[in-house]
Amino acid sequence: MGDVLHVLKTGNVYDEGEPATRSALWKYRMEGKSPNSGSRTLRVIVILGAAETELKIVTVMWADEPKQGS
Repeated sequence: MGDVLHVLKTGNVYDEGEPATRSALWKYRMEGKSPNSGSRTLRVIVILGAAETELKIVTVMWADEPKQGS
């Protein structure tokens, strides 16, 4: 959880947001370096809520891991 919070505070959004399944909400991919896991790149998928203080974490994954079947 510490790595996720670090990415949420210091990470970047490199792509445009996508509409979430609920109308008027947007989904974003954030990426940043993990301070607790050897500086690996962590990706956090989040949905911004209707209120300014709402944030839903959808998925957390290593962005630097090779894809299966590659």
